[in-house]
Amino acid sequence: MAASLAVDGAVAALLVWIAREDGLRFRISNRLVLALALGFPAACLIRGQASLVVPHSLFALAALAVLFVGFAAGICGGGDAKLLATALLWIGPEGTLVFAVLLLPAVLAYALGARLGLLPARCEGRRMRIPLGPCIAVAWIGVIGLTRLLR
Repeated sequence: MAASLAVDGAVAALLVWIAREDGLRFRISNRLVLALALGFPAACLIRGQASLVVPHSLFALAALAVLFVGFAAGICGGGDAKLLATALLWIGPEGTLVFAVLLLPAVLAYALGARLGLLPARCEGRRMRIPLGPCIAVAWIGVIGLTRLLR
């Protein structure tokens, strides 16, 4: 139980760092995303959930393929796509609906804050771009908290 709490704390700390960096610089560190992705199998072993590694990995790879299409179309950034796929690796298909329900208001709140000039955004012509890292981090930490609450 303590090891699982330590894993959740470490993931949350990395997510806060990623959110801060993306909010300030519009960049998501590949090293931090890789650390999260590589940490998943270890976390599964620590929690006694090794059976989740393969199905969650396949789910995340499928999501990554779809997200790269979104990146190619200019809908999301490459770092956003990688971080979102990594979130889905950890959360898996069983937690994706909760994650999506938490992600939507986070994105809407950030977009509103950016429109009001309270949060950083980039304007490209008539289009406003917001960093998705903070929104993904908030939703992912929310899933971690809800999962802990329901255990």
